[in-house]
Amino acid sequence: MPPQVTVTQIAKALGVHQSTVSRALRRDPQLPEATWERVQTIARQMGYEPNAHARAMAFRRQITRPTSEHGALAILARRERLKDIPRTSLANCCREFGYQAEVFYYDAPAISADRLTRILKAQGIAGLLVIPPRSKVRETKRLKLDWSSFPAVVIGHTFFWPPLHRVADNQFRNVRRLVRKLFSLGYRRIGLFGESELFRDPENGFLGGYLAETQLRQQPPRIHLRERDAYDPAAIRDWIEREKVEAVITDHEYSAARIVEFAQRKVPDELGVATLYVGVDGFSGIDQRSSQIEKNAVEFLVHLIHIHQRGIPEFPQRVLLEGTWFEGRTTRRVN
Repeated sequence: MPPQVTVTQIAKALGVHQSTVSRALRRDPQLPEATWERVQTIARQMGYEPNAHARAMAFRRQITRPTSEHGALAILARRERLKDIPRTSLANCCREFGYQAEVFYYDAPAISADRLTRILKAQGIAGLLVIPPRSKVRETKRLKLDWSSFPAVVIGHTFFWPPLHRVADNQFRNVRRLVRKLFSLGYRRIGLFGESELFRDPENGFLGGYLAETQLRQQPPRIHLRERDAYDPAAIRDWIEREKVEAVITDHEYSAARIVEFAQRKVPDELGVATLYVGVDGFSGIDQRSSQIEKNAVEFLVHLIHIHQRGIPEFPQRVLLEGTWFEGRTTRRVN
């Protein structure tokens, strides 16, 4: 077997430093494209083959360097999501991989896309974590940055453009898991209650998962959708009575609390209530494992930084994490 060609040999043949060869083989965007082509052409002619083990070791050295050697990752969000951004948790995830976290609001007054791009570059931002807008199908969701300058990952489902890599919860499978769990507890007439724009968003999988699972179990769908932040107590009670609902699945805990308040039924003795996003209020439902989603998003972004992949990807990838059942106090086993 002929000896393996090394980066040092390629550098000697070209008369350049070996770091230049290494960067060109990774297609570092800070090098001219002509340099990429020249180095890669010579590497192919010499029979160079990448060493996967060496790359893995280099990546490990990179993420274990002190934070000051890495720079910062930007968390991009709208101002309306300020209270929703788990800044401490997400910042901790960034620090685990050796980066500082900086929050930027891309809808701030007098901040154009060009100016925001210049700010991100001036602050040495290495990559972007994008928090999508709150679900609104009618809203134009376009973030017109100079994407060619940054690797980026979206956290969540509701960001339509650009088509970037994203990490999110598996909404379709999560709602199916929740319906199956309620069936196993003995509930049969299971209703779905939530925000109209959220469930009708084409990026949302909750409605599809609910319809698929109830159809599989030969149960008619029992759906009551509302406008954003609008709760009609009389309409909620009428829906529960008319459809003889035994358990209600809600979009989040605030909606679950409104069901408990307005239904005028004892929970869980007379009505089961479960939510697709459980927190700390004791509701039964699905734990979306938000902290793990954030960690996977940061890990994905660090990988993109390592392989120097910037811009809008030709084939965007979607990483979906499944949640787990949380045994709260708002459901019970029924006969």
